[in-house]
Amino acid sequence: MQKVLHSVVIALVVLGFATGCTKISRMFGRSGTEFVVRVETEKPNADEVIELAMKVMASRLDAANIDGQVVRTPESADRISVKVFGDQDLEMVKRFLFTTHVLELKKAISAPNPAPMTTYPTAEAAQAAAREKQQVLPFNQRGGSGPSQFVILEERSVITGEDIRQADAVTRGTDYDYSISFRLTKDGAQKLGEWTGRNIGNYMAVVVDGSIVSVAFIRSQIIDSGEISGRFSKESAEELAANLNSGYVPAKLIVLDERRFGN
Repeated sequence: MQKVLHSVVIALVVLGFATGCTKISRMFGRSGTEFVVRVETEKPNADEVIELAMKVMASRLDAANIDGQVVRTPESADRISVKVFGDQDLEMVKRFLFTTHVLELKKAISAPNPAPMTTYPTAEAAQAAAREKQQVLPFNQRGGSGPSQFVILEERSVITGEDIRQADAVTRGTDYDYSISFRLTKDGAQKLGEWTGRNIGNYMAVVVDGSIVSVAFIRSQIIDSGEISGRFSKESAEELAANLNSGYVPAKLIVLDERRFGN
């Protein structure tokens, strides 16, 4: 069946981080920047996705201490207005508000531990070995310092970022060796607990935005918490954790236009 792509335009008015002050909503006569953003989703319930996007945008504004408000515009049912005030780094604002990090935990197709995880030297070799409902992704076991190998994964995720209740950036001693600890929702804990209980010894891959960041074998049943390693930088770990905590949007947020308003 052909997938239907729903495109919704979101108008977002954005201007900087407010620090050390009380948030003030509905203030007029102030300058700012307007971003026009399209939300693209394959979900059939586009209206619900818009409502979810509103909640996530509000949560991200709060997380960044941005002075602003999120409303659905009366002129058009498919637009959201996010207003924030005060000058700030617009690239930082765009990255934090509009990036949707896609986190997935997936089973790696491999002989179980103690055998080493099965990898392939080229994408072509992995594709030749992959079966229906499996995918091939690159993986660098040295954290970027060597050539990538290729791993076959099940397409279906065990859990996703939607199942995470709380995420935190955790240091391992340096600014370039951070990990992400997480706790799961009730449904997420049930799914992961059942899967890991059946897959002791098998390998599981952590995939962020389509790239494998770490792979580990299941030592014992995992119920409601875990940790994502992958030698994250301090900035990237904190950004990913904040993004996961703000909520999961099953859509792409694409900035179409950017323009100033006010004084």
